[in-house]
Amino acid sequence: MFFVNENTKGDGASCFGKVSWCITLSSFAHQASVYGIAAGYCISASLLSIINKWAVMKFPYPGALTALQYLTSALGVLVSGWLRILDHDQLDLLIMWKFLPAAIIFYLSLFTNSELLLHANVDTFIVFRSAVPMFVAIGETLFLKQPWPSISTWLSLATIFMGSLIYVITDYQFTLTAYTWATAYLLSFL
Repeated sequence: MFFVNENTKGDGASCFGKVSWCITLSSFAHQASVYGIAAGYCISASLLSIINKWAVMKFPYPGALTALQYLTSALGVLVSGWLRILDHDQLDLLIMWKFLPAAIIFYLSLFTNSELLLHANVDTFIVFRSAVPMFVAIGETLFLKQPWPSISTWLSLATIFMGSLIYVITDYQFTLTAYTWATAYLLSFL
């Protein structure tokens, strides 16, 4: 909120006495807003795995939990549409049928994600999740005809992947069940 200086005799040309101060303050407020949103996103994303682990430990049915997440999202969109908070397209069976494979693959990735969290610790989950970009880069090139990533990108992805391998080799809580779900999770991205 900005206030006009009372000494300007009503010309409105000044904000706290100077236009530049008003612009600077506005710019600062915008940057603070952007950084606040970024910080909130980082906090939310960093806690999401822990919250999901807690949820799957308290409700150990990953398939049902994933379906409930889908249902909650759909209801949220419908209620927001009824309240005119947002506009959404009407459901069209033909479009739904075309998107069904993508929805199934997405569901599989969420399901295997939840199963991995159920059977492994959060550290193992994060390590396997960090390997996903390498598989996505390969899939984008092979299936979407995108160009191969640059050498620097490959070096970064290889470094992350090597760190993942080192973790797997030194994991003292290794269980075959957890690593089977981890492999299924990675394969759901191909």
